[in-house]
Amino acid sequence: MYAVLPPLDGSLNLRQIVDFHIIHGNRSAAYSFSDQDENMTEISHFEFCRAAHRVAHLLRSQRRGPDGQVLAIVAVTDVLLYQTIVAGCFVAGLIPFPISDRSAADTIFHLLNNVGSHRVLTTKGSLGRLMDALATDNAAYELSVEEIPLLGQIYPHLGHETPESPFVLYPGPTTSISLDHVAMYLHSSGSTGFPKSVLLTHNNLVLQAALEGISQRVEMSPRLAVGHLPACHAMGITTQILFPILNGGTACLYPLVSTTTKYITPTVPNAQNAIENAQRTKAKGIMVVPAFALHWQSPETIAYLKTLELVAYTGVSLASRVCDSLFNQGVNIVPIYRGPEIGAATGARIAAVEEMIAKYSVGFEKPLGLYKKRPRSSTGHVVILIGSTGGLGSHILEILLSHTAIERVYAFNRPGKTSVSVRQREAFVKRALDTTLLASEKLIYLEGDSTKADLGLPAEVWMTLRDTATVIIHNAWTVNFNKPLISFEPHVKGVRNLIDLARQSPEASGIRFFFASSITSAQNWDQRLGSVPEQLQLDASLAIGSGYGESKYVAERILGASGLQATSFRIGQICGSVRNGAWSTTEWFPSVVKICIALRSFPSHPAVVAWLPPQAISRTIVDAAVIAWDFVMSTMASTLQFPLIPSAEWLQQLQHKSGRATDKDMGIVG
Repeated sequence: MYAVLPPLDGSLNLRQIVDFHIIHGNRSAAYSFSDQDENMTEISHFEFCRAAHRVAHLLRSQRRGPDGQVLAIVAVTDVLLYQTIVAGCFVAGLIPFPISDRSAADTIFHLLNNVGSHRVLTTKGSLGRLMDALATDNAAYELSVEEIPLLGQIYPHLGHETPESPFVLYPGPTTSISLDHVAMYLHSSGSTGFPKSVLLTHNNLVLQAALEGISQRVEMSPRLAVGHLPACHAMGITTQILFPILNGGTACLYPLVSTTTKYITPTVPNAQNAIENAQRTKAKGIMVVPAFALHWQSPETIAYLKTLELVAYTGVSLASRVCDSLFNQGVNIVPIYRGPEIGAATGARIAAVEEMIAKYSVGFEKPLGLYKKRPRSSTGHVVILIGSTGGLGSHILEILLSHTAIERVYAFNRPGKTSVSVRQREAFVKRALDTTLLASEKLIYLEGDSTKADLGLPAEVWMTLRDTATVIIHNAWTVNFNKPLISFEPHVKGVRNLIDLARQSPEASGIRFFFASSITSAQNWDQRLGSVPEQLQLDASLAIGSGYGESKYVAERILGASGLQATSFRIGQICGSVRNGAWSTTEWFPSVVKICIALRSFPSHPAVVAWLPPQAISRTIVDAAVIAWDFVMSTMASTLQFPLIPSAEWLQQLQHKSGRATDKDMGIVG
């Protein structure tokens, strides 16, 4: 029986896709498992999605409480039960966060705290000590540890659900759920420290299933043996839940060990039982980890693998000799995905980046220089500094106020609980900067909203900025690596509004726009190609990975299309001030230091520190903004006792000399 497949065009979120299978009564197999006697049980898409609704009732009765709470799952149970709980979270308006049951208590707490989760589903029979340690070690952290639902509660008719079976649909959300909303979290391996949480939106998960390569593999192998994959890992989520409900495939699992009333620790997968289970469930393909493939060398195993339409591996790279051996013996072995950023580096995210670039680049076809120039009253620079109260912004402001080439500095910030002048002084004091500079007549504070076309400023102030500004330094961006691109759109809109102000200036062609970007805007650069070129990169895939880096990349591209003299600084890790070491205690390294103090020990590591102090970065930005050509040329001319002449006259000299150059001249320039 074939499933009626849900549309993967972005019109349905994951809750709606679950409901789609119920509405259409899809009786095709979503899951299949067979016991030792080869008695096959199949769970239809219809039954699985009904079970997800039963889970939703158990996890969040009558939809009490706010939507979007993060529910961590740290459990050892059958794959079917585990993934039904994940799907139940989608239905209930909760955000599931599968966490490896092999994680230590401090690792689990780190992940919970990182995403603000205060609720854990677990199997206390197998993980009771771990949960006790988690609660004891973090007694001040509000945490609810609950048992996962029983199999009998969510599959009362296991394998035999019909439309006539008792069922209550879980209530839907009161507000629409966009595909840009967070759908779930996964986490990285933590091989270089604490694992990182990885945010995935409905868009990431749904649209990746529409990729041609995915759909083709489903057609090749609609029955895929995946029960041996960890349910909490990216590939487990992809093949054990997304593959069935999005692509209509059948996930072939290990036989259930839990009963309707009791949890039992499931079978530990290994290379041998993975093959045996694939054979029992009549799988047409199998997903493997390289460690299994290393053991699949016997003639009997090779003979079986050759009958499969697909043998796909994931995780670490498979040794070429093993891969070549299997391939040369007729096994159709192919690599597929790696890491928890599943769906992050897909065409869907690239398309979202390009779409935002296009949205905020409209109107740039109008050339600069069409506005009537007005005489300037001074030759000094007038700077608009966006974001002056943070660490880097404060250092930039100090340099600007002390620089003789600066006539005026407009320090533009968002409104806060206290006035911007108070916040600025506090920022200077905290970082041991020169507070006397804040009394300078050069400094004018502005509070506004950059997302508004007029920047939230009175008309006369906006026009003054338009008519007098010569330099714009943009240094205001929320730093959060867990948020999707869409959450940074207000920042991108603010960049566009500042571009519009500059483009309407009578000095538009001469205004310089400096943007504090990030190295994450090119985080996927292949280091084998050398350093990232110091130029605009047009390949959006370089930025895919976090919404923060993607949004910085979008801003770089918009500035590149604006026609302005724009420069982006791809900034890495900024450390504490060289004056007093001031470093925000909420950032990762100060947090590590606080942990070290509590532990009374510090960890060693072979890594190289690649940090820059804010003074070095701010000086670089300001120098690029205000150091004049003639300052550089006059210094060298004075040293060599040569005259400084107009460039037109210099070019005439060059043209005249080029036809009469002597060997001595060529030796100098050569």
